[in-house]
Amino acid sequence: MAPGTPGVSVGLFICAHYLETDPLKLNAQHFPLPYSLRELVLQRYIDSGSAGGHEHVMPLEELLGYLKNIDNFELATLEAVLAQADANGDPVQPTAEQCAILQWLADAYKEWEQRFPIEAPLATQIRPLKNLAAALAITEPAFLTPGAHPMHELLDSLQASAIGWQARLGRAGKALEQHITTAVTAAHSWFDDRSTDLTAISTEFSALAARDRERASRMAQRAVETEQGRVKTIQAKLQAARMINTALKKYQAPAAIGDLLKGPWYASAQLVWLKFGPDSDAWEKMSVTTETLLDSLQNPAEEAGGEAQTRRQHIFEVVTQLPKDMRRCLLSLQHDGEAVDDVVGLVEFTHLRVLRQQPLELESIEPIPVATDNDGADSVEHYDALDRIAVGQWFRIDAGDSDPVRVQLVLKMDAEQQLLFANQAGIKALQLDYRDFADLVTRRNIMLLRTGASFSTCLARAVGINSSESLKTLTDAMAPTSPPETQEYQDTPPAEPAREQEDKEEPTGPQHTLEHPQAQVPTPQPEPAAHPASAENFTEITGEATVDLAAQAQTLAASSTPPAASEPTAEEDTELHFPMGAWLGFHDDDTPMMAKLAVHDRQEDNYIFVNREGIKMRELSKRQLIELMDNGLVDILQTESNFRDKVTRERHKSEE
Repeated sequence: MAPGTPGVSVGLFICAHYLETDPLKLNAQHFPLPYSLRELVLQRYIDSGSAGGHEHVMPLEELLGYLKNIDNFELATLEAVLAQADANGDPVQPTAEQCAILQWLADAYKEWEQRFPIEAPLATQIRPLKNLAAALAITEPAFLTPGAHPMHELLDSLQASAIGWQARLGRAGKALEQHITTAVTAAHSWFDDRSTDLTAISTEFSALAARDRERASRMAQRAVETEQGRVKTIQAKLQAARMINTALKKYQAPAAIGDLLKGPWYASAQLVWLKFGPDSDAWEKMSVTTETLLDSLQNPAEEAGGEAQTRRQHIFEVVTQLPKDMRRCLLSLQHDGEAVDDVVGLVEFTHLRVLRQQPLELESIEPIPVATDNDGADSVEHYDALDRIAVGQWFRIDAGDSDPVRVQLVLKMDAEQQLLFANQAGIKALQLDYRDFADLVTRRNIMLLRTGASFSTCLARAVGINSSESLKTLTDAMAPTSPPETQEYQDTPPAEPAREQEDKEEPTGPQHTLEHPQAQVPTPQPEPAAHPASAENFTEITGEATVDLAAQAQTLAASSTPPAASEPTAEEDTELHFPMGAWLGFHDDDTPMMAKLAVHDRQEDNYIFVNREGIKMRELSKRQLIELMDNGLVDILQTESNFRDKVTRERHKSEE
C-alpha cells in the first residue's frame, strides 16, 4: 500500500495515538514522596464506607496472624482477614484506620498487577508479599510514604527484574526464579521475626538482579554488533556494486576483464569499503583505479597524429602505474600472491594488445545485481510515530505466528528501517521492519511494558496522586504557611503542644550526628521534586477519576506541624546538625530538588547530598548551605528511623 492511501493514514493516526507519551506521569524520580499519605488514605477510604468501628476490636497480633495465614490471594486482603475471623467464629474486626489502610493497599496492589504485569507463574510466587505489605502498612508508619520503605523498593525491584521473564526462557530464566523465591521467603519470615532486615533483603536481591542484567546486556550487545556487522556487510556489497556498475555503464570491456571486475575486484572493493569507509582515500583510490582500468582498454578512435600520440603516451603511463595500484587494491587476494599475479598478468596482457594497436573484443558487461534504490525505502516520515520508542524499552509483542513474547528493543536502524529485539537473557528474539511494527501497534498487538518505582507509583495513584501536577497541588497545599525568614533551624524539632503530640502517630526520634551515615529508611516530610515521566503504555486508557487533592491536602495540613528550624547567628560559629539520611528540599533552581544527606566532610566542612539511588546530586560548603537556608531556599524534611535504629541509639545512650 502506497504512502498517503486512506488505510495507511488511519493506521498512522492510531499508531501515533498509542505511542503518545504523557510528561506529567509519575516516575521513579518523584520517590520517595515528600509526605506521608496517612491522612489522605483515611479520608478517602474511611469515607467510602470501609469496615471498622466495630465494638469488638481485633488485637494487632491476631490481625497479623490472619495476614500471615492468607492463602487465597484472589480475595482482597481485608476480605481474607474477615473470612478467617468468621470461620473461627471470631466477632472482632480491625479498627477503622486499619481497614482503610488495608483497602488502600489492596487497591494499590491490584493496580500494580494490572499496570505492571508480570508473567505467570512468576506473578504467583510474588503474591505472598501482598500479605507482608499489609502487615507492614499497619505496623510501620514509614510504609505510608511511597518509596520510603524497603518493601516498596523490594517490590519495585522485583517488577523491574521480571519485566522480561517468561516461562519459555527455560534455563535462562531459572536464575531469576531462584532469586525471587529466596527474596520472598526471606522477607516473609518477618511474620516470625520482626527484626528481619528487609533493607538487606532488598539490597541483596537488587545486586543479584543487576548482575543478571549486566550479563544479559553483554549478550544483547553481541547481538547488536552481529546485526550491525551484517548491515554493514550488506552496505559494502551495495556500494561496491554501485561503484563498479557505474563504471561499466560508461565503458565496454573484454569479457575476461568483466569477470575480473565482478569477481575478485568486487570482493576487494567490499573489503576496502568495510576497512576504510566510504569517505577514505583508499575507497577513492579504488573507484579511480576501476575507471582508469576500463578507460585504458578502449579501442582508440580515428584520431589525428597529435591526439593519437597523446593517447598513446597516456596508455604507456597507465600501463606502468596501474598494476601497482591494482596490487594494493586487491585485498581479497592479499594472502594469495599467485592469484594477484594472475590478475595483474591478465591486465598487462590486455594492455600489450592495446599498445600493439590490436583491436579488443569489447562488449557491454552485465551489471552486478543489487537491490533497487526503492526496495524498502518508504518515506521515513511515513513512520514518524516510531520516533516515540527508544532503545532499552520493553514490549509485549503478539506477532500472530506464536505466543506473545516479552522483548527489549536493543537496536533501532533508521536507515534500514529495522528494529532488533532481545529477550531477558539478551539473546536475539525478534526483528521487525518499521512497517510491520507500525501495523502491530495499529492492531494493538504491542504493549509497552513500563517499569521504575512501579509499586510506589501505584500506592500514590490509589489516593489520586497520578501525575506530577497532582503531586505539586498536594505539596503546595502542604507547604508551611509561615514566611521562610521566620523559620529557625536547630538540631532537633521543637516540642509540640501536648495535645498534638498525643495525636501524632510518629514521634520524632533522637537525631544522628553527621559524620556517621546510618542505614535507615527515611520518611521525608515536605517539598517534592518534579521530573519528566517515562513513556506510557501504548494501550493506556487515559480517563482517570479526578480527586480534589487541594481539599484533601488542607485536611492533611491542618493535622500536621511544619518542620521547625533555627536560624544561624554567625556562619563561622554556627554548627549545623541534621539526622544522617535526612531529606532536604532545595528551591534555588527552576526545578525543585529533594536530596538526602549522605556525608559531612568535617575537614573541608562540606555536605554531600544524594538521590534515592545514592547518586551524588550536589555538594555544598557550610557557608553555601547557610546562605540557602537564610534565603528560605531549603526545607528540612523530617525523617523517622526504623525500630532497629531506635534500639541502637537507646543502647548507646545507656552505655554513655
